[in-house]
Amino acid sequence: MKISVIICTRNRFDDFTKTLPSIAAQTRLPEELILVDSSDEKVLEAYLTSAKLPFPVRYFHTQP
Repeated sequence: MKISVIICTRNRFDDFTKTLPSIAAQTRLPEELILVDSSDEKVLEAYLTSAKLPFPVRYFHTQP
């Protein structure tokens, strides 16, 4: 069974960065993280580019 984690967010950088370690600490890691971000700025995209995560991330920026 494949597991994908999907997170939708808007302007919640601090909450999102606190969530990632919890996901990465699971005994069964997801196959992927899908992030749908409608924040005013793309700070999460920049953060994810530099983050060293044990799973791939698919990032989508949408208009609110």
